[in-house]
Amino acid sequence: MEHQQQEGAADICPWCDSELVWDEEIGPEEVCPHCSNELGGYRTLSVGGAQAEEEDEDEGAGLAAGHAGAAARTAGAASRSVEGLDEEADWEAGDDTGWAGAGRPQSWLRADEKVQRILDDQEEMPECPSCREYMLHAGTNALGAGSFSPVEPPSLKKPLLPDSIRLQLYVCPNCHEVSTKLDLGSRTFLAERLDQED
Repeated sequence: MEHQQQEGAADICPWCDSELVWDEEIGPEEVCPHCSNELGGYRTLSVGGAQAEEEDEDEGAGLAAGHAGAAARTAGAASRSVEGLDEEADWEAGDDTGWAGAGRPQSWLRADEKVQRILDDQEEMPECPSCREYMLHAGTNALGAGSFSPVEPPSLKKPLLPDSIRLQLYVCPNCHEVSTKLDLGSRTFLAERLDQED
């Protein structure tokens, strides 16, 4: 009987998903023979029938044999059936989080899709200096003669930028960092100014 229960429950390596068959005399493996990763404790997943679960519950609870143990097994079986129904109802209802969303709500998945579509339409996709995600072009800021005064470096004796410039404003959808870049016209002016001979 014990041998049959042994075959009913199998250990699975969480790293390589290989079934681990171990010798009864030696006991369970401490290291996976396939991928050489450490096994044990919370890292090992036991898959088996209800008998294996009852054994684990009895060992973990540390209950004395007798009436208390039988009552606990009966209560455990009842709670497992209720939990099983709850899990089944959640599965059928369509859980809002899960493996595909890495635990995030589906609203985040929809936002990620929209961000990707916006990035596909952009001409430039600068990286965020904080988190390295691509930034979204949020708008343009015009700086005129009253709000911007260009500097004339002594070695150049001419301003690097024109009196009025336009800045493209980018925002990171991940960390909300804001960054600005010169628009194409101002960049062209700067490049020409630096390329001029004295």
